[in-house]
Amino acid sequence: MNDFIHFYDLLAIILSPFLFIAILNLLLPKSIKENVSKDENKYTSIDGLRGISAIFVFISHSLLSWRYFFVDGGWINNTPLLIFDKNLNEQIAIGFLSLGGLGVSFFFMITGFLFFDQLLRNKGKINIIKFFIKRFFRIAPLYYFVIALVFITVFLTGIPEFPTLKKEIQAFLSWTTFGLSNIKTISALIPTSLVVAGVLWTLAIEWKFYACVPILSIFTRTKLTAILFVFCGIAITIVLFNLGKIKDIRLFLPFFFGMLASLFVNNYLIPLKSGIIKSPITSLFILVFFLFAVFKLQFGYSGLIFQSALGLIFILIASNNSVFGLLKSKIFITLGKLSYSFYLIHGLVLFLINGVIMKSGNFLLNSLVSMLITLLISIFTYYFIERIGINFGHKITKN
Repeated sequence: MNDFIHFYDLLAIILSPFLFIAILNLLLPKSIKENVSKDENKYTSIDGLRGISAIFVFISHSLLSWRYFFVDGGWINNTPLLIFDKNLNEQIAIGFLSLGGLGVSFFFMITGFLFFDQLLRNKGKINIIKFFIKRFFRIAPLYYFVIALVFITVFLTGIPEFPTLKKEIQAFLSWTTFGLSNIKTISALIPTSLVVAGVLWTLAIEWKFYACVPILSIFTRTKLTAILFVFCGIAITIVLFNLGKIKDIRLFLPFFFGMLASLFVNNYLIPLKSGIIKSPITSLFILVFFLFAVFKLQFGYSGLIFQSALGLIFILIASNNSVFGLLKSKIFITLGKLSYSFYLIHGLVLFLINGVIMKSGNFLLNSLVSMLITLLISIFTYYFIERIGINFGHKITKN
């Protein structure tokens, strides 16, 4: 390993995407720039939160990728002092490593919020066929493009020896199922889905949630059933988590917190006064409470307490607090637009930079280069792949 990671390295990486986006906005063609920064969402703050969540995931994975290629071949967020400067407080180090899980929790909350909100506004009415067509063309085009890049990358950098051709074909096919099957190793340099920083499992969770939407539509037909469903869901999840009866039951909780936020936004529960929600005091509370949750609350407390803290923050943001206007700024909206591309692509870029191209670099340089390359690719994949897929899905459902 070339050097230890310092606090200022992490601060530079956190700030870098905002600087890079500001510069790229000056250089991009007008048509692309307008598309990636256009405010199209009713809940603008949610777009901004989606963008910063993708950055959180990148920070965590940049640390884990560095550890894998330059330290001990591990890909877990324990023993942080293996990679961090010894003067850095261990809780702060673990807090930065945990940002990936935090970002994913916010992604799940956003999904739960947006789709439950849509069902509430339509009183549970939904065209299931149109829903799945739109979801497929929203997710699949970019997904299969990235998988094609993965296949090209592993063929160029080396694939492992397979006992039979059948095993090899099965291994490659396992990458085509949105993470719904067990991802097999196809790279000689890194195992399983770590070529893309292991992000595919979250797509499988998202698809499972989409499969539940027809059931959710039943419970959103009346105000009472919607409220009972959300609160019973949260209670059952907590009980099953404490009993240890269902593996990964905790992953349900962010979706339910997203649904809870939609109940508040649609005035199904106690109305939240807009003046209080949007006030600078509430914005300050969100910032301070977020830092407390990340660097203090998750230590010595149940993961449910930490998720509940994130849920409270999400409810305030979904209720239109933009954290001093930051989440509604052009840069945050742009990051939100690019978040799906950024999320799927960043792991492959980190793999190539740390494992192939810049094997003698240092953490800060490698991470900044990876950030810039990921943003550049994401801009063009959003414009030429995601946007076209979304429009095609809408066109099919209209016809």
